[in-house]
Amino acid sequence: MSNFRLTSDPSFLGGDAMEKMNASANQLAKLLHQTAEFQELLRLARLVEQDPDVIRLILQIRQLEGAYSGKEQDDSVQKLHTQLEALPAYQAYVRAENSACDLFQSVNQIISSEVGLDFAVNARRKGCGCGS
Repeated sequence: MSNFRLTSDPSFLGGDAMEKMNASANQLAKLLHQTAEFQELLRLARLVEQDPDVIRLILQIRQLEGAYSGKEQDDSVQKLHTQLEALPAYQAYVRAENSACDLFQSVNQIISSEVGLDFAVNARRKGCGCGS
């Protein structure tokens, strides 16, 4: 492992180092996007978004969750979740989601091992700087 100083301010890296890091991050993103796991997740997400049974159950769940909560309502939401989880299309999507998650966790472990800290915990999105 190289001497890599960690800081919350990435400006300590020179312009060339930042460019290389950004290029590497972009390349990793492209490679992950091309994996069978991620492509299957995208394919099944599109199918689930169009499945009328999935749509109906999700809308019912959202309606009940948005209303006043009570024991009877909680039971109804749980029954709807059980029905949703029993749908073959939804089950296939969850399996694909878990497979993609396993892939991402493996990548995180490799990067974390190389840099000597938990990469995913310390990764930050570019944005407003508000921490979200």
